[in-house]
Amino acid sequence: MDEERKSFTEQDLLDGKRGSFSDFCRRHNITVGGSIKFTLKALIFLFVATVYALLFWRMMTARVPAEVKRYLWTEEALALYQTSPDDFAVYKHGNGTRIVDDCGITMENGSRAMVDGSFTLEEVLYAESAKEIQFTVRYNNSTVKYLTEAYRLASAPEGEPFIYMLTDDQGKRYTEYVYAPFSKAMYNYRRILFKDVDLTDLTDLTLEIYYIGDVNPATAPYCTIPVYVADTPIRDFPEKGKYMTYTAYETFASAADPTQTEVKEYTEYILFPLEDYSLSRSIADTPYGDFRTPPSYLVKGN
Repeated sequence: MDEERKSFTEQDLLDGKRGSFSDFCRRHNITVGGSIKFTLKALIFLFVATVYALLFWRMMTARVPAEVKRYLWTEEALALYQTSPDDFAVYKHGNGTRIVDDCGITMENGSRAMVDGSFTLEEVLYAESAKEIQFTVRYNNSTVKYLTEAYRLASAPEGEPFIYMLTDDQGKRYTEYVYAPFSKAMYNYRRILFKDVDLTDLTDLTLEIYYIGDVNPATAPYCTIPVYVADTPIRDFPEKGKYMTYTAYETFASAADPTQTEVKEYTEYILFPLEDYSLSRSIADTPYGDFRTPPSYLVKGN
């Protein structure tokens, strides 16, 4: 068979003899229908393999890098830990990823123009004695592209396109922060840390994201994400633990006499809003984070 194939390819095909290819197919029982079926099967296999490869690639690139999942130290926090390690505690708030895609621009007439793109927030860690809260914000390159189009910019912003602020349920705004940047494939990660944040009496902490060229706290930000949400302030818990209890009452009509009411007493549980976070590996891996200060920007409305 090798000699026949060699004879065909070197002599018949190259010399261009008529009927050589059809004779070759007859000798080896190759039909047109069989060739088409083989080609279709090969194309289907290649298509399926390509889809699975793309899905696997997206899944791997979407995974949060280890650098932005662990606790990053500031020099101040590390000094507190080294002075009194038993009194230094870090807590984690919530599990999973928070995604927001309702970004938009506040127009001059006060209306809101929605913009495509999204942000995610995860890995919220709070160092109680240091009064520091840190978390990871992720956005992809298309988010910057949509922002560029929405603001009708000639090109994408150079450097950091976004400015971050925190607001709490008592009306306080936090503007001083540092960040550690990371990137992976089309994703951009910012490990953001705010100092002087005391969660003791707070039940709500929200991240405000602004385009660096349009920072105006008097109007709605470009995007907002909840960072910390608690049913009740930490101060109300009798002691740090998994939950607190209180007695609740439910009033309903009596089954024996609908004109009368009965009261049912039961116990309600509220989970402690923070979970213990282990620092052992983080201390060994990163003595302190490579934090940067945000670029300067102008605040409108001042």
